[in-house]
Amino acid sequence: MPVQTSTQTMPAWRQHRYGEADALVLEDAAVPAPARGQVLVRLRATGLNNGDIRVMRGEPQLVRLAFGLRRPRQPVRGMDAAATVVAVGEGVTGVAVGDEVVGALPGGGLARYALALAERLVPRPAELDPVLAAALPVAGGTAWQALDKAGIGVAAGGGAVGGGPAGGSARACS
Repeated sequence: MPVQTSTQTMPAWRQHRYGEADALVLEDAAVPAPARGQVLVRLRATGLNNGDIRVMRGEPQLVRLAFGLRRPRQPVRGMDAAATVVAVGEGVTGVAVGDEVVGALPGGGLARYALALAERLVPRPAELDPVLAAALPVAGGTAWQALDKAGIGVAAGGGAVGGGPAGGSARACS
């Protein structure tokens, strides 16, 4: 098992080929630096969902057009996360270092640190456990969209689960 020897590296479950869970390997990886509009988060909890499994397997084959033909472009699975913001990129507003957040990642949740678009994160209320919060972004967003499509509205600030811009970012918790 790799040992973290520097603050510039971190343990990460990486995938170098499509396949089942045995395609994931624990390795040291570089800690990424946030670019414009991004934040670096330290993961508190990561939720895995059907989308993570489909990308991991590369199935259906059509998935590979978007995520990489021979192997995933983003080698670390995990889209749903509860985390602490540890660095912010240029132009980021509304999120600050130290904020506890929940949201959808472009991948990377099975590592100690990951990059996220600041606009895809919302504050995590202190009373919401990070493990529970990490189950909300994609699944909660899907549920929110289904309720909306069915005309079953939830009043603003009513504390419902999920939903948000681009379908999947956690809105609830508010």
